[in-house]
Amino acid sequence: MQLEIFPEIRHVEAIDPREAIGRDTRVKALYRVRYGENRQVHEVYHDRHGWYCAEHGPKCPAVFDVATAARPR
Repeated sequence: MQLEIFPEIRHVEAIDPREAIGRDTRVKALYRVRYGENRQVHEVYHDRHGWYCAEHGPKCPAVFDVATAARPR
């Protein structure tokens, strides 16, 4: 088993859902997440259905990362 000495960098950008989707949206939070130098972007939403990635659903690692970071401490 190989352990990573330097964890992969996560780029998390909070987006105003009203600007990105529209004034009447019911989305409470919207984030764009990118890992390392990977070009793939995960759009993570929080709405009445909970947290989920637009492409990969609620089990996407980006959802866990954003929901954990957004949790009040």
